[in-house]
Amino acid sequence: MDGGRRGPRALLGGPYPPHSGAPKNATECQKRSDVKPGVRAVGGAPDGLGILDYRTRSCIKPGTSVRVVQKQDQPTGKLTEGIVRDILTNSPTHPHGIKVRLTGGIVGRVKEILPPLK
Repeated sequence: MDGGRRGPRALLGGPYPPHSGAPKNATECQKRSDVKPGVRAVGGAPDGLGILDYRTRSCIKPGTSVRVVQKQDQPTGKLTEGIVRDILTNSPTHPHGIKVRLTGGIVGRVKEILPPLK
């Protein structure tokens, strides 16, 4: 019949569409143009133009200054600033932010990518 699939998507056929928040091509760092001013979960791009997507792994490298939310701080949204030591998320994108370990050993999901110090 429908290959065992249930629900409205079974009638449409084909795979589920990609998550609307994730970039379609995550092979390179994405600058976001869909971000509204005042949104907390974004930061400045290295060149000062555009906004880097904190959900894309290729935008984050060891040594990048970021703000993360730790697991215990998720209900309050408290951000912790630091420098990326390790990238822990293996997939190219994650809808809640890329998980990283900061130089102080703190683990959290990136919510802002900060511009480099000049």
